[in-house]
Amino acid sequence: MEHIVNIFQYLNETYGIQIIIKDFSRCIFKNQYFSALSGFESHSNCFCSYIKSNSFAQMHCVECSNIKLYNKIASNENLWQPFWGVCYGGVKEYVVPIVINHTVYGALIAGEFACDAERKQSSFARLEQKYGFDPGRLELLYAKSVSGRFMPGGKAIPSILQLCANHIAEALDSLSDSEKNTFPKNTRIILNSAITYISAHLKTKILIKDIAAYCHCSESTLSHYFRESMGISIGQYIILKRLSKAKRILADRSGIPIAEVAEKCGFGSTEYFSNFFKQNTGISPAEYRRQCQLKSNENR
Repeated sequence: MEHIVNIFQYLNETYGIQIIIKDFSRCIFKNQYFSALSGFESHSNCFCSYIKSNSFAQMHCVECSNIKLYNKIASNENLWQPFWGVCYGGVKEYVVPIVINHTVYGALIAGEFACDAERKQSSFARLEQKYGFDPGRLELLYAKSVSGRFMPGGKAIPSILQLCANHIAEALDSLSDSEKNTFPKNTRIILNSAITYISAHLKTKILIKDIAAYCHCSESTLSHYFRESMGISIGQYIILKRLSKAKRILADRSGIPIAEVAEKCGFGSTEYFSNFFKQNTGISPAEYRRQCQLKSNENR
């Protein structure tokens, strides 16, 4: 693995390309054989750090990179086929799947590159509206973090990345089944089902036992794999989703009463919703709505 590390470092120092490894299987970074790769688990650029400073944006970022990216690779007719993608913050990345026997274990992500202006502005507008990010700071940090729009070095670098992905896959394949400790395919179905259930039942009381029953698994299995994949507990995820939905409704110009917003998002009472919202955002729901309307009027 030291040779892989040297290649990644060379690409970063020579071309400004940062490489990270998505470990969908949760067995790469837990195995000592791959310990040399431990420094390639996540992006460290200033733009990504700014996005992840907001817990709501970080949750959606994790959803995109851990769940949606896996689904995109797994649904591809050719699992091994590299492709270009754009992350939640509007950064273009080159994705090289790590696949063994038609099972997706992970992916190499090469970036960060600038996407087209229209896509970038769309991402920035969403980040500003949904999470309150400063557009000027987004532009500044984005410019500091991306290294252009296209992969440098012609066809050589994609070929090198493919060889690295193949080498990691071969090393994984040589491990015993117990060492791999991989998420089985049905676990990804469980995670997708859990997120679907939560999104559809935000208005009502959500119990882990009900989610587990819907996903046809035990509560402990569900909780373990959810935290492993999302980085937070199911309870934390539900709260973040409820607050995110409340923000989305409040930002809309329909003027739905605060009590109705609380009901739609599954909060027990208007008072509890208002107190919880202020505790987590620093302002009341009414003030948040007012600020959103002011921003909307300014942008007209």
